[in-house]
Amino acid sequence: PAWVWIGTTVEDQEHADKRIPELLKVPAKVRFLSVEPLLWKVDLRGVISANESDSHVHWVIVGGESGKNARPTHPDWVRSIRDQCVAAGVPFFFKQWGEWLPFYDRDVDDPDWRNVPKTDGRKTIRVNLAGGQGFHGERVVCSRKVGKKNAGRVLDGRTWNEVPR
Repeated sequence: PAWVWIGTTVEDQEHADKRIPELLKVPAKVRFLSVEPLLWKVDLRGVISANESDSHVHWVIVGGESGKNARPTHPDWVRSIRDQCVAAGVPFFFKQWGEWLPFYDRDVDDPDWRNVPKTDGRKTIRVNLAGGQGFHGERVVCSRKVGKKNAGRVLDGRTWNEVPR
């Protein structure tokens, strides 16, 4: 129907692979994904498109996890989805970082790895691109638990508020 907007939640690739095909079966003006809490990298290429008349996802909302036991979201996971949306012409809305705010990128801020911040596991942690925690791994970032209000929703200096027309 021309007035229906319908979406599903996707937190990682496993759930994307299960839920998106079911979403695409539903006739709707706008199909959207709520990719939150984003807990792992997600590849949406091939299922997103700005064309409302086809059988694709037309809008993507991304957010980190909030709450007492929230897990951090790696900024590269968010950037990847944003870049996929931009390439496909699909509106991208970044809702929040969640409880954890990334503040230090080991590979960008400290290429020789001499000044990596100490962590305590409760208020400051390290997370790598594969979702592991600790010093080792690819693309290690440090995140500080500041609460979702303080963490905000700015990604690479911009607030992403895109919505379908």
